[in-house]
Amino acid sequence: MLGYEFTRWWTYRRIRDTKMVHYVWTVPLSLTTLSFLIYYILPVRPSITGVGGLLDRLSLAFTILPGFFISALAAVATFTRAEMDETMPDPAPTVLVHHQGRLVPIELTRRSFLSYLFSYLSIMSMFLFFMCGSVEFLDRNFDSVLGSVANETLRTGVNIIVKNIFIFFVLYLCSSVFVTMLHGIYFLCERIHMPNS
Repeated sequence: MLGYEFTRWWTYRRIRDTKMVHYVWTVPLSLTTLSFLIYYILPVRPSITGVGGLLDRLSLAFTILPGFFISALAAVATFTRAEMDETMPDPAPTVLVHHQGRLVPIELTRRSFLSYLFSYLSIMSMFLFFMCGSVEFLDRNFDSVLGSVANETLRTGVNIIVKNIFIFFVLYLCSSVFVTMLHGIYFLCERIHMPNS
């Protein structure tokens, strides 16, 4: 049961709706690929790691964001507007919830949808803060482990592949947070004020 409770923030990515694949995969992966390509075609590439590097600057941004997202989550949970508790328009997005020992699909209200969205953003921004902040430590340890590989060509190849995979992964998570944040802002500034019909 603890595993279920501790991973409910991830439910945003499990919402069953035809449009969710765009918010979760299509747009973030497109942004990630585009960013990755732009970085590699730049004549002068910015530093990824180190003081003033891209990950260092991202880490600064992610020190602030969790507080904003948690505040937004609290506001959504207590927002007194009847429309917030109406089921979303048909076909309503659904999620599986644990009820009496089994997983049961429920249709989402605007309040529950936004609660899952801001829960996801809160935890992801904290996770990215720790990830970006620990890159220097991970990088030094990875280089130390790779130093034991005798073949220099193999060592260089593995180093390039692993670091590029890591950068792509971090870019994807950042893109996911950015796209989800835009989705949440649209909901808060416009969609919750419109009727379901």
